[in-house]
Amino acid sequence: MKKRGPTGLFLIRSKSTVRAAFASALSGMTLFAMLLIPVAPAAQAAPASDLLEPVAVVAEVQKTPLPSSRAKTRTVGAPQPSPPQVAKQVTTEPVAPPYTCFTAEYGMPARIDPATAASGVTIVQAAPTYYQFNAGTTHSDTVSRAIRCAQSQPALGSYHALTAYNVAWSYSKVATSKTACKLYNVRVTMRISQLLPYANTSQSSRTVTASWASTLAHIAAHENEHATIDRAGAEQLYQALSTMTGSCDSIDGLALQTTSAATAQLRSKNVTLDAQSRHGLD
Repeated sequence: MKKRGPTGLFLIRSKSTVRAAFASALSGMTLFAMLLIPVAPAAQAAPASDLLEPVAVVAEVQKTPLPSSRAKTRTVGAPQPSPPQVAKQVTTEPVAPPYTCFTAEYGMPARIDPATAASGVTIVQAAPTYYQFNAGTTHSDTVSRAIRCAQSQPALGSYHALTAYNVAWSYSKVATSKTACKLYNVRVTMRISQLLPYANTSQSSRTVTASWASTLAHIAAHENEHATIDRAGAEQLYQALSTMTGSCDSIDGLALQTTSAATAQLRSKNVTLDAQSRHGLD
């Protein structure tokens, strides 16, 4: 006797707080030495038309006109010095590009139908999506712009980064005796997605570019820890279901209890990670 069991899905997101994360960046953390190359996906770079070129400031010094060629002059005593020439000094002042925030085209991860997947565990993690803004002339200005832009992203709310997953499962059961059954053909699917900040630093100094790259690398590393927990949770759920046995009358209820406990444990581990690392600040 073979019967098709139920399917399930669960969706959760892991987020990092905005003001706590960036407050630490302003306090001069040594984490900025982690990475000196900015993460800059070319496909989502801010349009160059939104950026301003540096402004050249010209200062004219000692404007003394030369004597007229028609004037009659007479030299008495020592030769008179030639009139000073007009001198120009050109300096470049750093000018921040205008604040421009681009709303990311981000959607929560879609469910992978277990019926379309192979037996076992199927996990798909997409490349991160970035919400973009123009960096400022200083790191603190860039962080302020990141906070402002994050608050305009519908998926983030009061957070600056996000890792989300959608997990689903299915199974069949078969009788091993007159009253006992076991689960087989277990399928667990998970899709993971991330939303991260990206500052366009094409007009920024090397210092601002390096400090922001370090900040972004630290944020991404923390979100990837959430993704690692999520993938492990899918594997553990599969192991629990694929080895399950019980009475034919109660095994479906036992499977429901197992999946509920597994998803609750997955949520708890993500919450613990944020609590222990202060959303990635440690």
